[in-house]
Amino acid sequence: MLKRAKKELIIVAIVLSATVLIVLPLVYVVGGKTLGAYGGSSGMTGYIADVFRSLGSGDGAMWFFMLSPILALTLLRAGMGVARRVR
Repeated sequence: MLKRAKKELIIVAIVLSATVLIVLPLVYVVGGKTLGAYGGSSGMTGYIADVFRSLGSGDGAMWFFMLSPILALTLLRAGMGVARRVR
């Protein structure tokens, strides 16, 4: 049981790291190209700082955005588990 919990924590840590290191910069770049320059603090570091500031203030939409990759992975894994049982 402890091995499974450790495995799940590692998966969550990897997904959260990928969200911060890959998804946030992609959102900044794509948003900049499609919507124009980011109006907050300067550059990508300012954008990421604003994201973490929003998380710290308890902004529900930002928490959903940051945790949605984990939610998607959980739903995918649950669906795969159901599909295996149906066979």
